[in-house]
Amino acid sequence: MNNFAQSAGLPVPLSLYLFNDCGAPVLNAQAGVDFSNGDPSLTLIPVGSGGIYWGTWTPLNASSQVVVSTRATAPGFSTTTTQVTGQVTGSSVPILTAGGTVHVFDSVVGAALSPGTIVEIYGSNFANQSTAASTVPLPISLGGASVTIGGYPAPLYYAGPNQIDAEIPTELAPGGVYQVVVTSGGGQSTPGSIATAAVSPGIAAYGNGAAIAQHADYSLVTKASPAAPDEYIVIYLSGMGLTNDTVADGAASPSNPLGQPLVAPTLTFNGSSIPIYFSGLTPGYVGLYQTNFQVPASIPNGDISLVVPQNGSASNSTILPVHN
Repeated sequence: MNNFAQSAGLPVPLSLYLFNDCGAPVLNAQAGVDFSNGDPSLTLIPVGSGGIYWGTWTPLNASSQVVVSTRATAPGFSTTTTQVTGQVTGSSVPILTAGGTVHVFDSVVGAALSPGTIVEIYGSNFANQSTAASTVPLPISLGGASVTIGGYPAPLYYAGPNQIDAEIPTELAPGGVYQVVVTSGGGQSTPGSIATAAVSPGIAAYGNGAAIAQHADYSLVTKASPAAPDEYIVIYLSGMGLTNDTVADGAASPSNPLGQPLVAPTLTFNGSSIPIYFSGLTPGYVGLYQTNFQVPASIPNGDISLVVPQNGSASNSTILPVHN
């Protein structure tokens, strides 16, 4: 319908009816919709045997004039298109960015995430103001915003207007697909989704790819203060999966006993495996792991590629400066 008006963040059902020149329904078409306001294209799914193709559009970007263009192709027929115009008005409903729930240390869109992983959730109309959690156990509401993942409330580290940092509930089973929903004063978002895996290791790193690593005295490893051969070093991670000691969602990791991942990780320097002294949850922190290791005595000076593989899943590749 031309001259439509729709609020951003509210789902709209779209349907397209396809018939051939004889009035018979076309059942084997590929149909989709494009939007001139920058929203991602939508694939329409055939429903039943009446030539109906259906999908749901959740407008993300407000615009005073939006052209909605449908397209359909089928074997033996030329491509057909239609257009309608209208507007998308702004609203206070929280809106999730498509694919916008990502690993805090390894932000690969669409990558599977393990229960207990720290994630960043991107979108708009989330919290009223930027608020960081100041207590442990972590709260399940910050700045008027809350998140459920797979129906479970997610503990929150931070909430702002366009970003929420949360812990994936450990109750979720690996190998599933779960809904992500943000609720705020403006209402409830249209669900997004994540896939889960047993492990999804990611190493904390700076923007330039250098691992956030510490010497034995807890000072940072840097170009000016590199790691040395034979020295013990600590790096930090998230997403190493469940541990031998169950820790409640949002709770601080204990120091006794130390939680160690059920799936043992490995560590590689320039592609070669080296021994790990300890790998497990960092005491006193939520959802944070650490790996302690000794820099090999024979390692050459320079920037060393450091990766943590775990059960076939490799972390992001980071750099550790080493100099004798």
